[in-house]
Amino acid sequence: MKVRLNTALASVHGATDGYVYRSYRGKQFVQKKPVFTGDWGAGTVKQRGQFAAAAKWYETVVKPNPELVALYREKGKAKQLNYRQMALRDFFNPPEVLQVVDLSIRGGPQRLSLGVTDDFEVVRVTAVLRDDTSKVILETEVPAKDADFTLEVPPVVAGAKPPASIEVTAYDRPGNKTTKVFPLNAAQVR
Repeated sequence: MKVRLNTALASVHGATDGYVYRSYRGKQFVQKKPVFTGDWGAGTVKQRGQFAAAAKWYETVVKPNPELVALYREKGKAKQLNYRQMALRDFFNPPEVLQVVDLSIRGGPQRLSLGVTDDFEVVRVTAVLRDDTSKVILETEVPAKDADFTLEVPPVVAGAKPPASIEVTAYDRPGNKTTKVFPLNAAQVR
């Protein structure tokens, strides 16, 4: 069923008389309220728990914060989603760690660009450099400059082993995190 609303009734949402009214991407939908019978399977129980956690995060963190509501509202305009839908979408989508690119110029300091992304915003990135015996050489927060995370690697101290790997962890606003380890070859380390 399609619903066309006049300007006096621009949006309908909620449930009444066994029907659910909702809007999604600028369109209104009406459907029969689902009726669940029998026991829920393990997958359904897990999914409902995840949605409950997302709803609790939205109610306690996003809704009382006008600045955060404005951020989600602005980002949702392009996708025709309201700020609640954007916040829940952000909760369910962790950031991605894609790559590490060496930006160094010969003779200059070593700089590694950490390719991280998120459907909404990466708010924090950490890096751990380890040698070939897995000993930690450097553990640091990587500052963002214009949403670009670049790590300035300190020079290798005489007698110390050079970094053999870098572990990059990206965090998004709801607290999701993704970690990925990249090998560093001799050409990347000075």
